[in-house]
Amino acid sequence: MDTRYTAFPAAMWQEKSRSRTELCTRMVKQLLLEEVEKGNYENLVLSPLSIDVVLNMVAAGSRGRTLKKMLGLLGSKNIHEIKSQSLEMMAVATGDQYLNNGDDEPGIYGCEAKMVDFETQGDEVVDEINSWAETASRGLIKNFLQRGSLSRDMALILANGLYFKGKWEHDLKFDANLTKNRPFYLLNGDTNSVPFMTSHKRYRRCRSFEGFKVLHIPYQSKSKQFSMYFFLPDERDGLQNLLDKLISVSGYSYEYSCLN
Repeated sequence: MDTRYTAFPAAMWQEKSRSRTELCTRMVKQLLLEEVEKGNYENLVLSPLSIDVVLNMVAAGSRGRTLKKMLGLLGSKNIHEIKSQSLEMMAVATGDQYLNNGDDEPGIYGCEAKMVDFETQGDEVVDEINSWAETASRGLIKNFLQRGSLSRDMALILANGLYFKGKWEHDLKFDANLTKNRPFYLLNGDTNSVPFMTSHKRYRRCRSFEGFKVLHIPYQSKSKQFSMYFFLPDERDGLQNLLDKLISVSGYSYEYSCLN
């Protein structure tokens, strides 16, 4: 049966957005530290919405102690609340206000599950996941995993695809002639010369806070729900301190991302 999703009151949705933002910030810090420990200083990109949907999917398929732990992690009271929130998030992402509110996980998440043997068929699993990723991304993501990257201790792989394409509000376009190479400072102290886009227009929102700055550029949308935020620490090696600050104070990152 197709029904509207169960909507949360604005105050409740705002509170849940804060808790999820803090959860994703902690994940960013953990992933960042792991990569630094490996000596990997490449760019790190992740989608909080994708992570949130995947965790909701795991929780919806859990029972007993595992379910209790997942509910605590996600700040939800029960399965119904998790499913309702997943539908609301996907409605925002897709613009579809009529999503299947049934009880089956495939109906809600569009997912499938497979039993595989990581120990004896690791390369075949990698090939299958890479094929799925390439198809789901319409050829934009290739070789998502490398052969030999799966260990015998691995119990579960969760993968999902989310595509976003938006135009800046006010039809903002960066003039390619203003792009210039400038120094970009890595966490290990090295410097790379990279191209920086430049714009002198003043209708974007930028504010300075103690130790960092925030730039807010909204996307074109009728609902005004989508924006990009850039958090820039003042110190060249200040990224970890900034993440610590965002994590340590409840609602901190949410508060400073809501620039008017």
